This record gives sequence, structure tokens and C-alpha cells, in this order.
Amino acid sequence: MPFSKMTKVLIAGHSSDMKSFVEDLQYASILHISDIAKTCVQENFCSGISQNSGIYDSDPSGSDLAGSDLAGSDLDSSDLDSSGFFGRLEESRIFLEQFIPKETFVQKLLKPPPTVKRFYYQNIVKTFNPQKLLESSSRIKSRLIYLDEEQKNLADENKKLYAWKEIEIPIKDTGIKRHANIIIGRVSNKSVKQLEDIENLDFEILGVFNENSFVLIAIYAENSREAYEKLKKTGFVEIDIPPLNCSPKEKYKNNLRRMDEIKIESEEFIKSAGILLEDLDNLRILIEKQSNLCGANRISMQSLLTGNAFIIAGWIKQYDLKKLKSLVFSYDTVIFEEPEMTDQDSPPTAFENIKLFAPFQFITRLYGCPSYQSTDPSPFVSIFFAVFFGICLTDAGYGLILSILSLTGLRLLKRDSEILWILFWGGIFSIIAGLLTGGIFGDLLRTEAPFLNQPYLAGLREKATWFDPMQEPMIFFRLVLFFGLIHVVAGLALGFIGNIRQKKIMDALVDNITWILILGSIVTIIYSTQICVQTSLTASYYPPFNASFAKPAYLILSLMSGVIILFSARDEKGLFLRFFTGLLKLFVLSGIFSYLGDILSYIRLMALGMVTAGIAMAVNTIAFMMYDVPVVGILLTICTLAAGHLFNMAINMLGAFVHTLRLQYVEFFSKFFVGGGQQFTPLSCANRYFKII
Repeated sequence: MPFSKMTKVLIAGHSSDMKSFVEDLQYASILHISDIAKTCVQENFCSGISQNSGIYDSDPSGSDLAGSDLAGSDLDSSDLDSSGFFGRLEESRIFLEQFIPKETFVQKLLKPPPTVKRFYYQNIVKTFNPQKLLESSSRIKSRLIYLDEEQKNLADENKKLYAWKEIEIPIKDTGIKRHANIIIGRVSNKSVKQLEDIENLDFEILGVFNENSFVLIAIYAENSREAYEKLKKTGFVEIDIPPLNCSPKEKYKNNLRRMDEIKIESEEFIKSAGILLEDLDNLRILIEKQSNLCGANRISMQSLLTGNAFIIAGWIKQYDLKKLKSLVFSYDTVIFEEPEMTDQDSPPTAFENIKLFAPFQFITRLYGCPSYQSTDPSPFVSIFFAVFFGICLTDAGYGLILSILSLTGLRLLKRDSEILWILFWGGIFSIIAGLLTGGIFGDLLRTEAPFLNQPYLAGLREKATWFDPMQEPMIFFRLVLFFGLIHVVAGLALGFIGNIRQKKIMDALVDNITWILILGSIVTIIYSTQICVQTSLTASYYPPFNASFAKPAYLILSLMSGVIILFSARDEKGLFLRFFTGLLKLFVLSGIFSYLGDILSYIRLMALGMVTAGIAMAVNTIAFMMYDVPVVGILLTICTLAAGHLFNMAINMLGAFVHTLRLQYVEFFSKFFVGGGQQFTPLSCANRYFKII
């Protein structure tokens, strides 16, 4: 499908209306701004405006265009100044948000985005004065920082005093004195007597704590080195303790008392901060307004501005032209023009799909933004992704749970979520695949299962089952190969459509149609000869196609192979190199063997589907082995079933998503996808905190 049709527009107006007009553009969210310097027709457009509308006056400097400065226009003249004020707003927001009651992960996940009406938004911008809020939050923040710092200092000091907290003797006047050096420390109780034998040293025991004695030591200046050496041999450890005007015990208790006071005082300030939360939304609205102003101001860097006028270039969806016209006509000085699109133009890419396909645009965007001239693969991705996901999971029970959980999440979120919609459709196709293969929580509905011995359930399962992959794996094998062939051919067909749209006729014929015919010929040859029987690609003993189909298929294969050899390397100048590269492209470089590998890679769908079924069967077997355990047998069985199937569903759902994604990107997108596009991002209001409605 093609993307939304884009129209190039050039808008001009008087600078006095620029601020309000750009603001209206933001609310409308319809115009993708582009650099006007790249607009080829800007000179004709500007001259046309100057002749027809009279809004262009010559700049006093003599030049018609004043570059990217706003000159006589001031976009935010009526708004709050920007000299650090919005930095203070942001600082206050960050400070106050830490006092918002904590939400659980589930609450955050399911919380709908807050909305605000445009009238209320504009009223708050005009009437709310944040000065008092800023002053209060700044004062509270400063005080809390001060109290926190004081608390840390007291805690560090008490950590040093902890071993001394029972000593009631004041410790002061330590350090180097005139005749002696006064130090304090600890020594083991056994080594105290050794201190008495040291000459030129005197000591006093301050207190005893466990197996250590805390001592105050005076080492006289005379022969102090010898005294120090003997002191070290006793195991004495000097302690750095701050000078105190009271005993360590008293200081320790005072610090604890002050720490309690700080805690109470901090709680009071935190309560005050909680009261300020009433104005947090208003504060956020002001910050949102500044973000919108910044977005509007950025237009000046991509626009042409003079002292009296402005010109804006951009792209708009064709069906939004009426909105733009209505907006432009509401201003007396604003006009717009729709210049013709040239080959040099690169319109932005805007996805346009029905609601059913829209969620799968996420998968396309995850790979890259397609070129505007290419084809939107999202509708095709939606079908193939959902089908392949269902084949990988292949369990109706898991699919039902996944679909219910996805719908519940969508309802609780109260907004669309692309991932949840993708999982919902994956669950739906898992139900279908599970019913067709008899997979309902593995083989849980088997008749011999305890407390599930319901013959009618088993009968319903048998009626819905097309084949059991555990007993008939070749049916599964042939099915996934068929889906692989369809997927690859669909990619080639999309490549053909894209090349035709871009008028690359030779590429469409040689790189797309030729390979579709080659693959079709190979399949016809296989199914009209004994090859399909020998390779078990058919359940019959005879080829399903008439043998007469083989000859025209061989002829088409030969002709198309010749086309590949002659024209696939058409950019090569040398004749030999052209033929040699053509041969490589026929067999190796994205050739027959490459396509064969691509189709065989879809066997991973079968592998994942059978792994899911196999693990589910193992879980059921283990669970029912516990059924005969006395007293707790039923409980153990139920717990094992719940935990085992939950694990199996989660791990295989992840595998299904990843491997299905790989098949889209590697086997499908490689056949047609043209990247390098620019996503359509219209000028709009910032929705950081609120969605303006």
C-alpha cells in the first residue's frame, strides 16, 4: 500500500502574526517543517508575494531576507523571561517530584496519560504566578540540604566516638605542647602494665571498653623517639578524635539528641513540600509551555525571516489541506501556496493504514523508515506476523490467555498500545493453530488425565484437530515450507510494485518478475516429477501435477536463467565480468541457493511449534505423576500445571516474537524494502506531561 499522499506548501505572513500562527500550527499538528533553503521555488514564491500581497518590505540593510534571526518578531515577548527562570522552574519540578507518593510498576504501566484542555492550559499560562512556589521550594530544599549535611556530620562524629561513648572524662588539650606531646588511643588491657616501664612517658586510663583500655598519654620531648618505639611494641593504636569541650559520653548523647531533632524538623519540611505538590501540575504546564516555545522558535532556523515577514516551508497530508486553509484564512496577513513537487524533493513518510493493520507499523518502524516512493509493508506484515506467531506458539490455551491479557491491558491503559494489539492478534492465531493441531495446554484434555477425564472435551478436540504434529510432523513440515514460499514471493511482488512506482522498469522485470517465474518453475518441476515423492514433499505416491507441466516449466526456467545471466549485472561494463557476475547472481549472490535457504529457514516455525507442544506435554506428564501423592497430590498437580505452563508460554512467546520478527526482516524485507525515508513528524505541542486536547 502507498503511504499518505504529501503536498508541499509554502506559508508567508506578517511577523506580527507569527507567534500566534505558529502556536495554532502546533495545536493543529498537521505541518512537517522542512528547511526552506532546500525549496527550489522559494525565489519565485517570495517575489510573487512581494508583488501580490505587499507584506514583504525591503530590509533596511538592503537585503530582502534577514537570515534566520527573528529581527522585528519576538516569539515569546509576552511570556515569562528566559534568563534562568525556566531553569528554576525545572529545578523546582525535580525537587517536588521526589515527594510524589510512590507508584507500583503496574500502576505506572496502567496509568492513562494525563490530558488537559487547551482553554485550561492557556488560562494557567496567563494567570499562574510561580514566584511564591519557587521561593518556597527553594527555601525548603536549602533547609533540607543543610539538615541532611548536619545529620551526616553528626553521624560521622558519633562513629568516631562510638568506642569512647562510655568515657565521662573530658578530652582536650591534645597535640604537641611545649614539653610534651599529648596523644590518645587504645591498648589491650594486658599491655597496660608495659606502659609503666617506658621512660619519659606518663599515662592516664580514661576508661575500659571490652578488652581495651582507652588512655591519655604524655610523651616528654626528651628522648621521645625511644619512647615512641617502645609504645608501638605494646600494640598501642592512636585514635583521631575531635577536640571536645565535654566528655565523649556527653557529646555522643548530645549528637543523638540533635539527630532526632533533625529528623523531626526534616519531616516538617517534607510535609510543607507535600503541600506545594498542589501546584505541581501548574508548574508542569509552564514548563510545557516553554517547551512549545522552544519548538516554535526552532522554526526560525528553517524559515526565512525579515523585519516584517516570515516564510515557512513544509509538507502536509493532502486530506489536511482543508485544515491548513481554514487556519491560514483566519489570519488577514497569512497566505500559502502549493508548489509542484520536483524530483529533488524528499517528502516525509506517513503511514496510513486501517485500524486493523496500524499496530504492525511498529514492526516496520523498528526496522527503519521506508522511502516515500516505496511500498508500505505494514498490511502484509500484519498478516504474516500474526500467522507465523500463531504457528510458533501452536497452543489454543496459551493463545486464549495471551488474547485476554492483551485486551485487559488495553482496557486498563485506556489507550491503544501497538505491542498489546500485536500480541492480541498473535494470540488469536495461536488459538486457531492450536485447535487445528490439537494443542490445548499441550495434551491436557486427554481422556486419561485425572479430574479432566471428560470424553466430550476430548471429542471436541478430536473434531477440531486437522493433524497432530507429534504424530504427523511431515504435514507440519510441508505447511511451513508453503508459507515460506508464499512469503518470499509476496516480498518479490512488493518489490515489483515498488520498482514500477519508481519507474525502474528493468529492475522490476529482471530482479522481481524473473525470480517469481524461476521459483514458480522450480516448484512446478518438483511437483510434476518424482522429486516431490522422494523428498516427502507430498503425502501421495504420485506427483500432484501432471508430468506434462514439467517441460514448459523447464523452458521458463532456462529462459529466465538466461535473463539473469545477461541482465542482472547490467551495470558492469566488461562483457566477461558481466556474464561471470550474472552466473554468480543466478546461483550464489541472492540466487537460487539463496532463495532455497530463505525458504528452508521457515522450518524454524515448525521447530518452535513442536517445542511448545513437547514442553507442554512434559509439564502435564510431570504434574499428573504427583496426583497420587497423599493429601497434597491435587495441590501439587495444580501448582505444577500452573507454573509449568506459565513458564512454557512465556519462553515460547518470546521465541515466537523474535523468530517471527527475524523472518520479516531477513527473508521478507530484503526482497523489496527501500529505507532512507524521513518519518512524518508534524510541528506539535510537547506532550511531556500532558496531552493538550
